[in-house]
Amino acid sequence: MQNSFNIKYKLLLGYLVIGGFLLGAVYRCDQLQTGTDRPIARVENSFLYSSELSKAIEGYSTPQDSAIKAQAYISNWARKKLLYELSQINTTATKKQQLESLIDQYRIDLYAQTYKENIISNRLDTLVDLQQMQDFYEQNPVIFRLKEPICQYRYIKVPIENIELNQLRRSIRRFDSLDQVNLDSLSFQFSSFQLNDTLWQPQDNLRKQLAIDDANNFARYLKKSQFFEIQDSLEVYLLFVKDLLEPGATAPYPYVATTIKNIILNQRKLAFLRQFDNEIIQDAIKTKKVEFYQ
Repeated sequence: MQNSFNIKYKLLLGYLVIGGFLLGAVYRCDQLQTGTDRPIARVENSFLYSSELSKAIEGYSTPQDSAIKAQAYISNWARKKLLYELSQINTTATKKQQLESLIDQYRIDLYAQTYKENIISNRLDTLVDLQQMQDFYEQNPVIFRLKEPICQYRYIKVPIENIELNQLRRSIRRFDSLDQVNLDSLSFQFSSFQLNDTLWQPQDNLRKQLAIDDANNFARYLKKSQFFEIQDSLEVYLLFVKDLLEPGATAPYPYVATTIKNIILNQRKLAFLRQFDNEIIQDAIKTKKVEFYQ
């Protein structure tokens, strides 16, 4: 009996897969837009309709792409349905009960989470006062201890034959207001550059920009307020390290400002959800929707 059942399903899967291949060879998107929602495939009492298949192959520009997608979708649909049918017969009643319990709980959690996210998006105040951020930073210095070195720097990368190389060296080192204007006006000559040296960035970002493989050696030679010139056969890097902070130092406020805002918002969100969960229970008790028995 069991063997005949398995043979039946194997044959059905074979017919559906073969049908999918034949359908994929001749299918066209315009054939799905007939206005008639007709069945495309069947597994027992489950049907795949043309409307579902049409949505699945939207966005494929050529008939060939649509045919391939349709073929794959039909085969995958049939396979999943067959596996479900087989699982219903070959799963014990106890296991089914456990699975149904998990499915019910997942459904409840999914709806509840979706509802909470909607409430949060509509009610939660996402504006964070700058003074609140500054206060949080000053009151929690341990949180913002650096785990990696960071630095402020400026650099330009230019072809090694650049005729203004000496002037560029002076400008990147001195970097007064006239130098900044001059460098900005010449930036079209640079292969790459960063002239905003007020930004704090991980030291490793700089190493990668300079294409230096030896991280330990790079960190050993990198110093604050120091000019570096690094060149290969084609180009030269002109680099000035404005400032540098080692691991263990407190991160500058601008470097962690976004993190601070996210922490405050997350704390606000958790507090809101605690209050929301409590209010749901209290309101339900008042309206007799919920009762707790001794």
